[in-house]
Amino acid sequence: MKELIKWMGIFLTAVTLFVIIAPVAIWYNLVMSVIEYRKHSFYKYWIDLLYALSVAIDNMGNVIIAEFMNRAAIVEKKDHLFGVPSQTVSYVLAKNLDNLTSFGKMIVYILEKVHPGHMNYVLNE
Repeated sequence: MKELIKWMGIFLTAVTLFVIIAPVAIWYNLVMSVIEYRKHSFYKYWIDLLYALSVAIDNMGNVIIAEFMNRAAIVEKKDHLFGVPSQTVSYVLAKNLDNLTSFGKMIVYILEKVHPGHMNYVLNE
């Protein structure tokens, strides 16, 4: 029980600090990138940042939605399941393309509409 309480405290501290600091940091980064970078560097900075944030959110999502997605998106539980922190939702879907429910296929369809070739991209990065 002590271990659970300790990790709940660490989790709540991390979430609280993120909620407080992230909005300030985003505005700071926006202002500083306008002041310090030329147009090309400004765009590259934000493209790189948005890419990194997308992957981080995707990794976090893979852990948070693991139990649900393992049941709702995968037909037969095989080698590549949701829940590994270093993997993205897209990666697990791509590894299970021949083993997806209609719900999993719908997510793949949406991802491919937003970013054509996404499933191949995540397997090859």
